[in-house]
Amino acid sequence: MTISDVVGRLWARSKRRFRAHWAELTREFNYRSEFFFGMDYLMAIGGLRFEPKSGASPIWWKLYRLSMPLIAVLMTWKLANNLAQQKSLDRILNSLQLAIGTTVILMRGVLVVRCYDALSRVREFTNSRDFGKDQECSLRIRADAFYTVRRFVLILASGQFFGTIALATQNMADHDTFGLPFDLRNTSVLLQTVLQKLYSLSFLGMTYSSLVGNMAVYMVLKGLLTELTIVAKCFEGIMDRTNHRVDVKMDGIAGNSEHLRLTEREYYWTCLSEEFQKCIQLHQKLLNCLNVAKPWLNATLLTVYYSTMLNITCGIVYLLSTESSQMGIYSIQIFYYIGMLIFECYVLSYLVSKLTEVNKSIGFTVYSLPWPADFVFEPRFAAQYRSAVATILVILATSQQPLGLNCFGFFEFTLEQFAELANQTYSLVTFFRNFV
Repeated sequence: MTISDVVGRLWARSKRRFRAHWAELTREFNYRSEFFFGMDYLMAIGGLRFEPKSGASPIWWKLYRLSMPLIAVLMTWKLANNLAQQKSLDRILNSLQLAIGTTVILMRGVLVVRCYDALSRVREFTNSRDFGKDQECSLRIRADAFYTVRRFVLILASGQFFGTIALATQNMADHDTFGLPFDLRNTSVLLQTVLQKLYSLSFLGMTYSSLVGNMAVYMVLKGLLTELTIVAKCFEGIMDRTNHRVDVKMDGIAGNSEHLRLTEREYYWTCLSEEFQKCIQLHQKLLNCLNVAKPWLNATLLTVYYSTMLNITCGIVYLLSTESSQMGIYSIQIFYYIGMLIFECYVLSYLVSKLTEVNKSIGFTVYSLPWPADFVFEPRFAAQYRSAVATILVILATSQQPLGLNCFGFFEFTLEQFAELANQTYSLVTFFRNFV
């Protein structure tokens, strides 16, 4: 076999793999599509979870995983050095921002790993898609949500990769911002080179660990919002489905007018009760799934809110304290980082607000249903009538209850609280600017 044959085979194999991956990335949505697109790959690259077919995680991946907490320790160490050496406030805030950022990434990664069962429960529920298929709009709603998630994953994963490559081209170990808190110049050149490359590589895992923390909570909220929207559509179609079932049952039944009327009424109350119970069970199943993930969601949302406030404050003070002539690639990265934090906080608060809004709309939807004239009290069907009224009241009461995404009682993580974030951040920036 010649070298050209080997090269030809490698090229053909590479093309087949590229086409397979490209087909996976561009595949149209169907009811077997994985809503948590790319999550397993991102968790493996981010050093959070890796389950190969062989079962046990390889040693190299476990060592790679240890680099995540090591970076947080090194950044905190550097912050302590700057404080001990009484560096300028902008340098201290710069180090503080990095220490907070890496620690928060580590905390959110630990939360994802520790609460992976809750994440899997939501993932299983979202991927099951075992209801609402008779609704004409359900396929479109689920497809739009899937494409949005896939688009976010591809854009953010690519951005994180190229951003990390840009950092890795610099000498990270001696970098003024990201550098090590100790000197490597007393070691051999070979050891310096190896340590510098490993240190730069560890930032790849840290950035993807951050991406997993961002996308996991987004996928959970987006998935629950998508399914809750379809549940609301199911409530909206209760009367149409009830009337259709009654018409099907009455087709071919003979008898006098009174017999037909009583039979139709009996079928009506039976079908109406069954349709209500189906929708209530779907709603309760979704709320139970939300309750399983609620501790992790509240912990994550609380961490996101206050870490965003502190990081934005430190970043703005650093930028305001830097001369325009000294602006470099790190300043651009600060702008990018602050923008991403604000964007994430806004998106999550929007999803929580939308979840609350859609949940409340269920009660208004049931109240506004086109109740036909035959939904009236009759002594013969008094029990069915009272049961239907009681069911409607339960739905109205349940839909108006808060979902509990309140950061353990501190505040509801909604768009109103996001607006309050700007006021609190401005106050912190004003406070720190007095010392710069």
